[in-house]
Amino acid sequence: MPGSAVAQQLRNENLLFAPGAKFSYASANYDVLGAVIENVTGKTFTEVIAERLTQPLGMSATVAVKGDEIIVNKASGYKLGFGKPVLFHAPLARNHVPAAYIHSTLPDMEIWIDAWLHRKALPATLREAMSNSWRGNSDVPLAADNRILYASGWFIDQNQGPYISHGGQNPNFSSCIALRPDQQIGIVALANMNSNLILQLCADIDNYLRIGKYADGAGDAITATDTLFVYLTLLLCFWGAVVVVRGAFRVYRATAHGPGKQQRLRLRVRDYIIALAVPGLVAAMLYVAPGILSPGLDWRFILVWGPSSVLAIPFGIILLAFVLTLNHQIKRILLHNKEWDDE
Repeated sequence: MPGSAVAQQLRNENLLFAPGAKFSYASANYDVLGAVIENVTGKTFTEVIAERLTQPLGMSATVAVKGDEIIVNKASGYKLGFGKPVLFHAPLARNHVPAAYIHSTLPDMEIWIDAWLHRKALPATLREAMSNSWRGNSDVPLAADNRILYASGWFIDQNQGPYISHGGQNPNFSSCIALRPDQQIGIVALANMNSNLILQLCADIDNYLRIGKYADGAGDAITATDTLFVYLTLLLCFWGAVVVVRGAFRVYRATAHGPGKQQRLRLRVRDYIIALAVPGLVAAMLYVAPGILSPGLDWRFILVWGPSSVLAIPFGIILLAFVLTLNHQIKRILLHNKEWDDE
């Protein structure tokens, strides 16, 4: 069952702080909730969502993904890479279905928003649960001014009336739902790319509907990261090119003049071993670096969640290490030959 594995993993984890001391968001909480639902009902999370929510509401295109569904006209997911979207088939994290893998459409989300705003044809117990889910926890505010609270799955912004929202992202999709129940406004945004701008889009639409102008713009973290990796890649390429050109010029100048000198540059087996060993050591250090910087982080996670350009950085560093090492070996040999000639 989807959430059970996560719940089992968390059993051996220690709390970072006492419950109620402060706020810290974790998607894994929804996986634990999914495990609770499955244990209580004896059914899979997918079955419960269909029987209790989507089918009664007529949301025929909405499903909690299992991985073997045939979804007609499903949008292809993308991720950013070198400044443009790149088609990306992200692996399905089956243990995180309750937290991140409910497939839907805009028409179905319109039904969902209408159910939250009007709650027609819903059982009394469900209507009560929906009302309770909007009660923010004022004991643990998200901001010092107590303006933003967290409720049962909803962020409650109390500025100019309650603005109730929740956004979600996985490696190649993102979404946002925002509600203003006092004004009967519901906003939904779905995108087939991972971007925090979807949350900003909901806020922009809300501001435009209320006051006729957009909210202050927010930058996209994924775009900023991709841009950084692009510049780092260009820097590595430039550095490597300079080293290669200077090394080639040094070899040409040392071997192109005088009889027999073209035979003086000979790399031994030891030189090749060193030229390969240093990049190998660098590669090993890069491999373990994510886990050192953040326990539990690995390259698989980075390659799935990060922009495509991230892969160019480790390869660029390893290649640069090879070029620098080989250039150093050549320089050492030429210097040794020059000293020998001087003698």
